[in-house]
Amino acid sequence: NTSNWQTYRNEEFGFEFDYPKEWNIIKESCNNKIDGWAIVPKIYLEIENKKDFKVRDFSIEITLVTKEEAEMPAGMVFDEFMKIVENKTTGEKMYFKIVANSCLGGICWQPDQELQAMEETELFLEHWELIINSIKPLE
Repeated sequence: NTSNWQTYRNEEFGFEFDYPKEWNIIKESCNNKIDGWAIVPKIYLEIENKKDFKVRDFSIEITLVTKEEAEMPAGMVFDEFMKIVENKTTGEKMYFKIVANSCLGGICWQPDQELQAMEETELFLEHWELIINSIKPLE
């Protein structure tokens, strides 16, 4: 259920997406070089949830890039996805590269935390899919 989720809205680039209220936007940048990246995205957002994930750290990077940049592999990441959305005002296609990052983090890893890690991964994957599906052009 996404009825109590927050909405990120970007008027300049003409898109929005929903994300759970437990998630926070921790980085937002427009047309700036990102450390360690060979490309300069039109927009870069990073969101994370420190509340629900205690054994694993998860974050999602949402970038608006060129088609060629969107097709480039992200490297060693948990998951990645490319989404194409048409801007309703300009008719231009917007290419989003969405990357999921994960590492063991939070509290120190203990062997008996395997079930909790699996449950957190399951919750993350539910959020991941819903966030990707919510990316859409502004009306």
